Amino acid sequence: DKPITAIALTALSLSVLGMPPLAGFWAKFYVFGAAADAGYWMVGAAGLVASVVAGFYYLRIIKLMWFDATPEGLEPTDRSPVEARTIAWASAAFAFPLVIVAIGWIDHFAAIAATGFGAG
Repeated sequence: DKPITAIALTALSLSVLGMPPLAGFWAKFYVFGAAADAGYWMVGAAGLVASVVAGFYYLRIIKLMWFDATPEGLEPTDRSPVEARTIAWASAAFAFPLVIVAIGWIDHFAAIAATGFGAG
């Protein structure tokens, strides 16, 4: 009953899942890449496996929003608290691929992070 909120939360879920070209994809790409470049490919592989497992939970949220009926006793017009809506909207806005503009910065910070793993 709230398609704009559902779209925003879907974008947030897909970003956290790591779907390109959203910000979550680029974050995972650079973090796992920095780990692999530093020789810690097992850490990167474990992160990828954890991302796949977590993907089932994020896809379940999307399924609940778009395909399941409203639970019994809950009116579709019930409003969530203002704080929850504000956090959801801010998170969804951050999840969009605006970070692509700063790819050079991300590459620089990923290189700095890789030195923390012992590379560099």
